[in-house]
Amino acid sequence: MLELKQQATTDSLTGLTNRRALEDDQPSGAYALLSFDIDFFKRINDSFGHAAGDQVLKKVAAVMTKAVREGDAVYRLGGEEFLVVLPQIDPAMALGIGERIRSQVKVLDLQGLAPDGGVTISAGLFVADPDQPLPFDAALAMADGALYLSKEQGRDRLTVA
Repeated sequence: MLELKQQATTDSLTGLTNRRALEDDQPSGAYALLSFDIDFFKRINDSFGHAAGDQVLKKVAAVMTKAVREGDAVYRLGGEEFLVVLPQIDPAMALGIGERIRSQVKVLDLQGLAPDGGVTISAGLFVADPDQPLPFDAALAMADGALYLSKEQGRDRLTVA
């Protein structure tokens, strides 16, 4: 039974936990959400094929996993969308982790897998105020809104909600 649950909550491509797992893992108190999206990912699949796109997803997931603290959680929500949940964190540290992920993805060597041999990511950060709690769905919507502002403002950036 435990193995079935693990299969249901793990992204088979990247090994990250998936959106279904997020339903059971919602944080509370002082936490932050980093919403990420690989910029122009469709171009990778269109130009280099889905196998190349899959390799890019795996490499980006590996960067995210290595860049976070023990106890943080990285999720693949679907397609090229990722979420990082940072429990018990202050805004400055959350921003630092988000920028570290963004800058490390930008320097990934993806020759033969992506145009110009690399990719960028856009990000949105929401930091929860434990004194004014929001429902998790609202917090996620705030992080996503900041992500879309990053895209509108030119991509390859992190915007704070």
